[in-house]
Amino acid sequence: MKKIVLSLFFILLIQQVFAVNVQIQVQSEFHERETLSFDYRFISSIDEKVVYTPFIDCPKMMTPLLKMNELDLLANQMEKYTFEGDIVDSDVESQVCTASIQIHKPIKELISKNFSIDTLLSFDFNLLLDKKIFIQGEDIKIDYNSPIENLNVMAKLYLGENEKQISLPYSFKAEQLGTYELEVTASKEGYKTIIKEEKFGVIKKNVEIPYAEKIVVSEKSLFDFILNLFKRTEYISCSDSDDGLNSEQFGEVEVNYIEGLEEKIKIFKDKCYDGMFDFFRGDLREFYCREDNQFAFKYVKCENGCENGRCK
Repeated sequence: MKKIVLSLFFILLIQQVFAVNVQIQVQSEFHERETLSFDYRFISSIDEKVVYTPFIDCPKMMTPLLKMNELDLLANQMEKYTFEGDIVDSDVESQVCTASIQIHKPIKELISKNFSIDTLLSFDFNLLLDKKIFIQGEDIKIDYNSPIENLNVMAKLYLGENEKQISLPYSFKAEQLGTYELEVTASKEGYKTIIKEEKFGVIKKNVEIPYAEKIVVSEKSLFDFILNLFKRTEYISCSDSDDGLNSEQFGEVEVNYIEGLEEKIKIFKDKCYDGMFDFFRGDLREFYCREDNQFAFKYVKCENGCENGRCK
């Protein structure tokens, strides 16, 4: 009986000591080109120091770096703030997100509110080009493929200051030397507009290319090397041992890139989060490859817990 009374007393004491009210206001829906944001406010019946982290969690977007804030509240004085996240760009899919305040001190508490992102449907659209480097006089064929029919496709081909409107498929003989730039726009009502850019070069048959140690001599890296020898960073390849977002299997992402003239490799391993933020504790930090050969990660909530870099 004494234990029950002491427990109730302890609970009442915590409620009395932590007398902070936190409110989140967020619009119910965001659309393309809008900035994800929410307003929040604190009010307390007593003077209180609060340590907290505001953040937005979207399951299909990269998790941003989180920042911890400190706030000295005065009794009965309201404090209002706005948190801004990422911009909803054309690559973002429709999804339900969470606006949250994670309180660390004086007690741990999570306050959250859901909202949605509503965007147009995306679709696959790929340019078809035999290679990146052509020898003068070769035939160059440009085309595209997509599972969506009746697309409105517009294409422009640039060589220096010269610009030419073309229709795909398109073929021509590579007579002029230089770096060609291709820009293609694909659109259809009810879908996002897709813009693809590609570069390729036309060189003489016996052109001499200076050698740089540690450069990967693939067609792509060779072309980029010709285009810009001292390019700061170029991502060559990205591989994921568990083939993308696979939470039930431990995986490693290996990124191969060139920094200056040096080839480098980085490896990122899936792991169970055990950091300071309660909202993600116990979640799986799942790494995966992006289309541009860079890496990204997202947090996955595991229903039965996380162990050894995978969901149980």
